[in-house]
This record gives sequence, structure tokens and C-alpha cells, in this order.
Amino acid sequence: MFGFLIRQKVSIMKRQEEENKKLWDKHWGEKSPDYSLRERFASLYRDVLISREVSFYFDRYFPHKGVLLECGSGTSQTSRRIKKYDRSLVAVDFSRLALLRARENNFMDDFVESDITKMPFSNGSIDGIYNVGVMEHFTETELLTVLKEFYRVLNNSGCCLLFWPHKYNWVKLIPLKLFPTSPSCFDIKMLSLFAQTGFHKMSWHISPVGGFLHCVVIAYKKPDFSF
Repeated sequence: MFGFLIRQKVSIMKRQEEENKKLWDKHWGEKSPDYSLRERFASLYRDVLISREVSFYFDRYFPHKGVLLECGSGTSQTSRRIKKYDRSLVAVDFSRLALLRARENNFMDDFVESDITKMPFSNGSIDGIYNVGVMEHFTETELLTVLKEFYRVLNNSGCCLLFWPHKYNWVKLIPLKLFPTSPSCFDIKMLSLFAQTGFHKMSWHISPVGGFLHCVVIAYKKPDFSF
């Protein structure tokens, strides 16, 4: 009976994962006039504002050399202003359609089709992880799984740099639905999830560049690295 219940739970989780993938494939592949309007607005916002902010914080928190993952990359448009130096930028997304669009943008060095809860990277092999508007799409239970995976693949000096919409963000006031649902917008209690998964030296502040849409959240794997 116990074995049956485990198999049943795994089957349910697999169905949920497949449904999520279909949802995001539909989002990135949609071509309706309504979607085109929404996407033009989102694309302009990513290009004019958020890409500049990503570049600024990249140089502040990440080394000039190493492998850096954009986990939940979408089109990777917000990465386009990052100064490469000796960095290798890897787009990670479980939507193949999103990765195909990211490849067209020609900003990233590599592309990996993967669920960010179980990535194909060795323990301690990654220098940094970042994403924009991704974490809010997970429940708090799912976030623990995501953060555990981030912790696993980061090396000891690595950190996460997450642009995480907060619960009072102004996008909620816009009648256009830009993205699938967001159950976990950022508030300060989310920092406890980082602590539960082993992260240290968490910091956050509301972004002035992002139009008060999101918080910039930073968490280090080890406690002995200063901001």
C-alpha cells in the first residue's frame, strides 16, 4: 500500500509538471492579437528598464569569470546588456519554445532545456544563478525545492541574484494578463525559505529602476562573502 501511494504521488507530480510545461509553451508560442499587444508591452519594459538593471547588479554581485545560469530564462531579453568579460551565460528553461526565442536573441552562450527543480549540473559547478520574474510562479512548497537545487549546483562562493515581484507590484493593476499566475510574490517572510535551504547573508531591497515592480534579492551559499 505504501509503495502504491508513493507511485500515485509521483504520477500526480509528473502530470502537474507536464501541465505547467504546456502552459508556458502556450505562453511563449501564442500569436493572438491580444497576446501580441501584451508581449510588445512586456518586451519594451524588459528592454528599456530591466535589462539595464540586470547589467548593473550583475557587475555588483557576480565575478567577471565563470558559469552563470539564468534559471527560468524565457527569451533572455533582460540579459542583453550584460557585459560578458569571461563569463559564460547559460539559459535554462523547460519550455523549448522559450529557448528557441532566446537563441534568436543571440545574447546567451548556451541553452539547456530543463526544469529548474532538477537541473543537469554537477554539485558546486556553477558560479552564480539569476532570474527575472520567475520565483513568484512557484508555491512556497515548490520554492523550497527550487532553492535546494540552486544551493546544490552553486559553488561555495556562488550567489543567487533574483528579481522577484513583490506583492504590491503595479502590474496587478493592469487589465492585461501578462503572465501565468503568481502565487508567491515577494515579501520579507520569503527570506526564511533561503535560510531553510542553507543560504546565508540574505539581502533585499525594492528596485528603483524596475518601477517598484520587484525586489532585488541576493543570497550567498556561504556566510563568509561580503556584499
